[in-house]
Amino acid sequence: MKKFYFLFVVLMSCSFLQSQVVQLNNPLMYGGKIRGYAKNSTCVLLATDGGIFKTTDVGQNWTNVSQTFNPISVSCDQILNLGNDFYAKGNSTADIYKSTDNGQNWGQLPTSIGTTWNTQSIGKLNFDIYVIGDDYMTGTGYLYSSPDGVNWTQKALLWTNNSQNGNIKLLSFSQNKLYIYSQNNLYYTTDGNVLTTVSVTGLDVTSFSNGGDVFQGDEIGRASCRE
Repeated sequence: MKKFYFLFVVLMSCSFLQSQVVQLNNPLMYGGKIRGYAKNSTCVLLATDGGIFKTTDVGQNWTNVSQTFNPISVSCDQILNLGNDFYAKGNSTADIYKSTDNGQNWGQLPTSIGTTWNTQSIGKLNFDIYVIGDDYMTGTGYLYSSPDGVNWTQKALLWTNNSQNGNIKLLSFSQNKLYIYSQNNLYYTTDGNVLTTVSVTGLDVTSFSNGGDVFQGDEIGRASCRE
C-alpha cells in the first residue's frame, strides 16, 4: 500500500510539473523587446514582441492583456491611444485591433479602406488614428485617417506603382505632427494632406531599412536618428 501511495504521489507531482512547464512556455508569458507604449487616464500599455502588458500602478506590477489580441501571434508592433481607447497593430500587414476596456478585450477592426489594401502601419494626429494603406494590386500607397477606426478618409498620396512591403512606418511622438518614414525618406504632416520633407543630409540612408527603430523624437516634434 505504501508503494502504491508513493507511486501515486510521484505521478501527481510529474503531472503538476508538466503543466507548469507548459504554462511557462506559453508564448503569452513572454515579453521581449519593447516596441512602444500608450497611456490613458488609468493605465499604461506596452507593446512587445511577446504581447501587450498593462500596469495601473506606475510600473510596479504588470499584467498580460494580449490573450484576445491575436490568436495567431501575440507579437505587437505598435500601440497608441485616442482618448481612453487603445489601438494596436500586430506583425502582419492587415490586423489592427481596438480596445475600449484598457486592453482586457481586443476587437479586430474591419478593413474598410478596400479589399485589396494592406494596412502597413498605424499612427495618430490630433484626434484621429492614421494608417498607411498599400494597394497590393496597383502598388499605390495613401495615408488614411479615421476618428474611430471604422470610417476612413483618404489623405495624402505616398507612392505609386511601388508597393513597400512593410518597409514603412508612421511615428507619433509629436503632439501636432505625424512623421512618415518611406522609401528611405522622412516626412511629416500636420493635417494628413500636405507632406513636408525632413532633411536627411549627413545621415546614412542605408540604415533606414529599420526606420521604426532608427527614428525617434520628442513631444514637440524634434526628430532624432540613431544609426
